[in-house]
Amino acid sequence: MFEVNEKEAIKYIDGKLEEFIAILNKENLSYPDKDYDYTFRSTQDIINQLFPDEKNSFKLQTYPVIGVTADRSESARLSEFKNHINRCINQLIVYKEKIINFWSVASTSEKISNNGSKPLIFISHAAADADLANAIKCEIDKVFRDKIDIFCTSFPKTITTGDEWLEEIESKLNVCKYLILLVSPKSIYRKWFWLELGTVWLKRKRKECRILPLCTPGMKNSLPVPIERLQAKDIGKDDEIRYFIEEIVRNEKFGDVGKLEIRKIIEKIPNYKKLSKEDVEIEINDIKNLIIKSEEKTELTDIAKDILLEAAQDKSGQILILKALGGIYTISTNGRNITGNNAREIAAFKAAIDKLYSYQLLEPIGDRGECFILTDSGYTLADELSGK
Repeated sequence: MFEVNEKEAIKYIDGKLEEFIAILNKENLSYPDKDYDYTFRSTQDIINQLFPDEKNSFKLQTYPVIGVTADRSESARLSEFKNHINRCINQLIVYKEKIINFWSVASTSEKISNNGSKPLIFISHAAADADLANAIKCEIDKVFRDKIDIFCTSFPKTITTGDEWLEEIESKLNVCKYLILLVSPKSIYRKWFWLELGTVWLKRKRKECRILPLCTPGMKNSLPVPIERLQAKDIGKDDEIRYFIEEIVRNEKFGDVGKLEIRKIIEKIPNYKKLSKEDVEIEINDIKNLIIKSEEKTELTDIAKDILLEAAQDKSGQILILKALGGIYTISTNGRNITGNNAREIAAFKAAIDKLYSYQLLEPIGDRGECFILTDSGYTLADELSGK
């Protein structure tokens, strides 16, 4: 995939990010711009080299620069040009995440230390998928012959009678080497599924755990953020189940895939009924209630409210954090740039973003804290604040 190492690839991307941010922060920016022309062309060349299977994808994801419309005012043209530059910055952040993910998959198993204990696999699933999760556990057990511990709450005797079940789940999440996410039409609307994913997400960044999405038929191509950024497998396909197990075998350097009986997993896939709009709204509201229903959680600063309301009007609901040389800190959304030029303003902007993120009104795109997108709860609160 890449012809350079991770450090060099990230250096190339960071360099282009700085160039685009510098262009966006020009005092007298206008279109066309010579610096932009060079930066865009050279960025496209770099992306083509780093991602040879995605030729010209950078251009396709960020065009048009200026839409074709008659009687376009200068201010409207400049606004569209800035939006295009913001799309370039956002797309570079996406490529940077791809690079980091590519190398983390190759190196994770070597960076995880188990202190001599058996590796632990945690299977995260909805109660409706219990039989399927248990079938996965049983087949993995056969492949590794008790050399790997598997924690599946639906499996008999997983949690001993009298144990504090929440503490037991938290302790297993803290030490697991693999988190198998059983992604189904049921699980993605269950709050425990997301809480378990969130607990392990930071471990993944530190290369302490691998998150392995295993999807029921029809789910692989419609994964929600942020799971969509992870390589997933379809549990309804023999070859993908086999490859999924073989990946763990290769990482652990032991296991007998010949013991795997794939049909015993596939035959346990539930026949999901199509969720009605009312079912989905009720289940999503369970999650919302954890996030924004308390008075304390919705007490936002004026700056945070301003950012939230502006982002809700952005077509993609995205917020970009632009950091340029000289300490300038800019929040860009909906074609508007909110710039902090001194330490006090920058601190207030950072606190506003942190507050929105901590209330789960935003979710990050990538691991660098440079791009965020509004969550459903974010849109809901924005509507409440605007009186809709």
